[in-house]
Amino acid sequence: MSRLLGLHILVPLLIGAVPAQAGEKDGGLAGVNRATWGLAEWPVGASSSDAALPPAVQARIDEMRISREPMAQLVADMDAQNRAANQTPDPTQREAAKKQWQQSMNALEREAQTRSLLRDLYSPDQMREQMTWFWFNQFNVHAQKRDIRAMVGDYEDVIRARSLGRFRDLLEATLRHPAMLRYLDNDQNAAGHINENYAREIMELHTMGVGSGYSQKDVQELARILTGVGVRLNPDAPRLKPEWQGLYLRDGLFEFNPARHDFGTKQFMGHTIHGSGYAEVEQALDLIAGNPATARLPPWSTG
Repeated sequence: MSRLLGLHILVPLLIGAVPAQAGEKDGGLAGVNRATWGLAEWPVGASSSDAALPPAVQARIDEMRISREPMAQLVADMDAQNRAANQTPDPTQREAAKKQWQQSMNALEREAQTRSLLRDLYSPDQMREQMTWFWFNQFNVHAQKRDIRAMVGDYEDVIRARSLGRFRDLLEATLRHPAMLRYLDNDQNAAGHINENYAREIMELHTMGVGSGYSQKDVQELARILTGVGVRLNPDAPRLKPEWQGLYLRDGLFEFNPARHDFGTKQFMGHTIHGSGYAEVEQALDLIAGNPATARLPPWSTG
């Protein structure tokens, strides 16, 4: 999701005066300014754990569709609109319906952009907003791919809620989010039809980094571990064998489907991981998050 809005979009979004900036001669305030999105009028050092946005800003956010409707409902509604457009018999009407769907999807993306910007400008919890931006870039998704525009607002909220917490929790939260699973195609990763995209990106970009000691075999084994981790829009659970029903997981649009999982034994990063379902994912994430290379800054962040 691009966070850079043109002035023609930015100007009408600003509510009230622009926050006052700390000057370069303000000594210690300059450091605070660098750690925020611009030092504003709230007291420096004040607790902001429960601080509220200005009422006008909060009202602007509350009226957004991404604030009023759960992500799963948004995605389902947009999917239904897209299907209806594609099934419209008349070519002219079909093109008009598809254009309307695109406009609705773009509007959801713009809402996410606007909400992020308003929080950056007006939230007293500036460290959280800075870290949300940092982690969103670390675990980036491309909003224009597939139906991610309907998911990206919720995805940023998931990151924001964990931006000052444990990295391991954030790592799994992004793994379980449909925006990430769509973006890196893990919803297409199944036993017998392996897709390595997400497995490779987790180790190469999200955590350990290139040259940290993992091998192509580790990528392949992690891809096997991640089989069955995907997205399901249908509110009904799939039909499963009795022995698999207890292993099925569903949380909103996130799904772990054991019928799509490779239950074979894996050798991952020097450890044997036996086929057990989603518990394999937990074990793999523990190994990745606990690796010393994950704690070091990736090369691109020091340039």
